[in-house]
Amino acid sequence: MILIGDEHLSPKIIRAVCEVALRKGWRLDKVTGSDLCSREDEDWIEAFAGAGGNAILSADRAMLRRPTLMKKISDLKLIGIYLPSEWAEARRQYQAAHILYWWPKIEQTIETSAPGSAWIVPKGFNSGELRLYIDKQMPAPTKAAVK
Repeated sequence: MILIGDEHLSPKIIRAVCEVALRKGWRLDKVTGSDLCSREDEDWIEAFAGAGGNAILSADRAMLRRPTLMKKISDLKLIGIYLPSEWAEARRQYQAAHILYWWPKIEQTIETSAPGSAWIVPKGFNSGELRLYIDKQMPAPTKAAVK
């Protein structure tokens, strides 16, 4: 499984996930510092999918309010994982603790989700599951579309 963290995730946090929590055989790349860095979201996402990518990890919840971008992610059969809205403004130690706490559920969600789906990671450190994002402007996925 090949994942990528967008420019809203610190490379240090991505490195921590890779060193501490990432499942063997999986890869977590970063947009920051790569040739994808200065490109528009639509462009780097398409390039990532074309290179065999499976899922994006983002702290940019504004992506969810961009119907054409969400349609592109769905059409490219990528899985989108979106961190809570307050995550981006939180202190780095909270961000690191939060993503490491939820990482097993993030991997499980990526592994079992239908391609093209989008998921929201809960805020805080409680029990629960990632929440399927349903764009109210697009038709809701059928039960068969979400494993």
